[in-house]
Amino acid sequence: MVAWGRNDYGQANVPAGLTGVTAIAGGLNHTVALKNDGTVVAWGRNDYGQTNVPSGLSGVTAIAAGAEHTVALYTPSTPANTPTNTPVPPTNTPLPTPTNTPLPTPTNTPVPPTNTPVPPTNTPTNTPTSGPVYQFRGFFAPVDDAPIFNQMKAGRAVPIKFSLGGDFGLNIFAAGFPKSQQMNCNPSASSDSVEVTLSVSGSSLSYDASTRTYTYVWKTEKSWAGTCRQVIMQFNNGTTQHANFNFQ
Repeated sequence: MVAWGRNDYGQANVPAGLTGVTAIAGGLNHTVALKNDGTVVAWGRNDYGQTNVPSGLSGVTAIAAGAEHTVALYTPSTPANTPTNTPVPPTNTPLPTPTNTPLPTPTNTPVPPTNTPVPPTNTPTNTPTSGPVYQFRGFFAPVDDAPIFNQMKAGRAVPIKFSLGGDFGLNIFAAGFPKSQQMNCNPSASSDSVEVTLSVSGSSLSYDASTRTYTYVWKTEKSWAGTCRQVIMQFNNGTTQHANFNFQ
């Protein structure tokens, strides 16, 4: 097996000695291989456990990879509820002889009424929440999560893509957000060039129903060249996400 291309999470580093591969699958930043002995090998980005192959997993016949998760189809080694086909020997034990013992005479003792009132319950069935429940995933290419610094040309716009687990409309940010602030550049921190930038007049937010992905197009300023900034996205449920940028 051979792999090449973007490799910032080791997704193109094929494990040494890997042989017998019969199928492969690629996620957003991880790779999965199915071997001819029914076992699975995975490597690359693992912040959601997408490369943690379950211990003892075998008998796998197919694999697939999502953006940040992995799926395997397998056949258990011992099928459940397998019939034993062991015949049940007949029993010739005779039934007991009826005794004809009469039933006891009813006493007709009346049951006194309790008349104990049942107190009403005023517990609500729906507990209100403080805001929408978002299942944030991201950021997706071409932007990397912090602490990685995304390198790009100042004055261009960058599409910052993420998912909230569904379509919540475009009123998802808290008042005054997204915003950016200048930060110290860290020469020792990991960095990655932004592959896609746009030429637009201003920032905007959109939603793609086919991929269930939001895209915030962030317009940068030419005066930011030679500086680093952090984009801060605070949502209307109080949660916050951010990404770091290094402008050239």
